[in-house]
Amino acid sequence: MLVLIPNLLSKYEMTQGRWQRFVGSNPSNYSPGTGPGGHDTTLVHPMEQVSWNDAMEVLPHLGLELPTEARWERGAHGGTDTPWWTGVERETLMGALNLADQAAQRGNATWAEIADWPELDDGWTVHAAVGSFRANAFGLHDVHDNVWEWCLDGYDDGFYSRGAAEDPMRAPPWASRLKAITT
Repeated sequence: MLVLIPNLLSKYEMTQGRWQRFVGSNPSNYSPGTGPGGHDTTLVHPMEQVSWNDAMEVLPHLGLELPTEARWERGAHGGTDTPWWTGVERETLMGALNLADQAAQRGNATWAEIADWPELDDGWTVHAAVGSFRANAFGLHDVHDNVWEWCLDGYDDGFYSRGAAEDPMRAPPWASRLKAITT
């Protein structure tokens, strides 16, 4: 049984405006004024080009931290045990997420994943403004796609099956290299 310590997750993804106000720059590939697919990107669109290292450096100054992968998954699923917080069927995702879909194809995107979602058209070529899709039961928006989310720990597909039980955290794969460099 997976036990999680209570925590808070932001209702929305980090916006370009918030990042820019604090850091003084906006490294986004789709910055305000660009309009892929007929949508103008604004400062309420999410950041999509922040490195893990930059997030680790900046977020504590904002009183924030990256969640562990376990905490992120729990929040993203909104208390459900289904593949998506919306349910099991792909049709339940309509209006709940932004994927590489028919809108992306109309915007001249050539991502192979577009073929995986022939029935979905979320209206956005790339990322949507934060909060554009309905929230899950925990009140969190954009948890299934829109942009990739950084987590505190490293990814390991079999980590949970090896018995981690209480808000497990896997060290990032580069942590052992960092320790060797700093000691």
